[in-house]
Amino acid sequence: MTADGLPRSPAALSAMTSGPDDCGRLTWVFPWRLNALDEVRQKLAVLVQSECWSDELHHQALLVIEELIVNAVTYGGQTPESGVLEVALQSDPELLHIHVRDNGVAFDPFALTNPDTEASLEERRIGGLGLFLVKQLSVIHGYRYTDGMNCVHVGLPRAGQSTAVR
Repeated sequence: MTADGLPRSPAALSAMTSGPDDCGRLTWVFPWRLNALDEVRQKLAVLVQSECWSDELHHQALLVIEELIVNAVTYGGQTPESGVLEVALQSDPELLHIHVRDNGVAFDPFALTNPDTEASLEERRIGGLGLFLVKQLSVIHGYRYTDGMNCVHVGLPRAGQSTAVR
C-alpha cells in the first residue's frame, strides 16, 4: 500500500475498480504497464454506452487518457511493481472531467512549450505533440504534485461546445 492507501501489487491494482464515489466520480486503478491501455479502452467503451456519450467525446477522452498514461509509464521511472496509475472520470452538464494520477517522477505536462506546428517535419523538435493535442482539446486543464503523486486534470466539453474558449 502507498501512503494514500493505493495498493502496490499489480494483482491488487487490476482488481481495484470502484463505482461512483460520494461526488459521482468513477475511479479505476490500472497496472503500470502500457498494455493497461487495453483495459482502459474496454472500460471506457462500456461507460460510453451506458452514458450515451457522443463519438467525438469518446474519442477525445480516449486520446487524453492514453496520452497521459503512455507518458507516465514511458517517462515516469516506475516499474510494474512500484507504479500506480489511477484514472477518475466525473461528468457535469458542460464538461467531462478526467483526472489521471500517477506516482512517477514529478512532471507538469502543461509546462512544456508548445511544438512549432508551422515548422516542417525536418525542422520540428521531436515530442510534445500529444500533450499539445490534450491542451487543444480541453476547455480547462491543470496539474499539481501532491503526496508523491502527479495529479493531472483535463476538462473536455460535452457535445455542442467549442474548445476554442479557454
